[in-house]
Amino acid sequence: MRVLHVTPYYAPAYAFGGVTRAVEGLTLALARAGHDVLVLTTDAGSQNARLEAPPEETRGGVRVVRTPNLSVRARGRFNLSTPLGMGRWAGRLLGEVDVVHCHEFRTLENLLVTPSARRLNLPLVLSPHGTLTLETGRGSLKALWDTLLSPAMARRFAAVVGLAQAETDDARAAWSRFALGHTPHFLTIPNGVDLETFAALPDDSAFRARYGLGDAPICLFLGRLHPRKGVETLTRAFLAANLPAARLILAGPDDGALAAVQPLIAGDARVVLTGYLDDRERLEALAAADLFALP
Repeated sequence: MRVLHVTPYYAPAYAFGGVTRAVEGLTLALARAGHDVLVLTTDAGSQNARLEAPPEETRGGVRVVRTPNLSVRARGRFNLSTPLGMGRWAGRLLGEVDVVHCHEFRTLENLLVTPSARRLNLPLVLSPHGTLTLETGRGSLKALWDTLLSPAMARRFAAVVGLAQAETDDARAAWSRFALGHTPHFLTIPNGVDLETFAALPDDSAFRARYGLGDAPICLFLGRLHPRKGVETLTRAFLAANLPAARLILAGPDDGALAAVQPLIAGDARVVLTGYLDDRERLEALAAADLFALP
């Protein structure tokens, strides 16, 4: 099968967290299974920087096409791409594929690609990746988008894939609001895990030495520091537990939660902020952890 994945960001733009890794893992697995896999994405590297990567390349058997963003600031301020030339690239690539898989719902990429895909009668699949509800951030902007753009776009999708039953239920509720008369096929498929990545974890001594952890018991949070991920709640709970020998490691780039966390941990060496960790450092953190916490 020939599959086109449409996503605002793709590896190695790991600063965007789980979506990037989930899409990369899925595309690589499809390629290993013998499918022809294309990725159409942008040059977004983080919320405020472009990715230093070629506009076209093959990664692990996956062909990747990146279009430039007109504005880097729009990504940071509105969490939106401004992809130049994506419509033209879609016109070239859609004739080469059997199905189109879109990642995240309210994206300019989807606005540019899905109409052409429907005109060619290509089936469209959507993975929202936890972005459907208004409570997950930028609620006012999402509500405006839903009023103006979501009804038409929602009707183009033949299937919607939730990562958990709760997300599938959210998708059903959303489609009942703005896609009356159209019911896609709803599925629940959790993210896959490449077990080979974790088969041989590195020694934890380098990570412990880097952050002065000694032999302290470690509670690890690993992910974007976003308010909806419960980082503030975890920090308050850890401090309230009053465990002098333990350390809480908050590992990941800030995405809006740091402002609430910093006043809580001022001068407290038991809570360590690492910032973004690359692949090797991420495995070192997991090797060092005694407890993994995802509130």
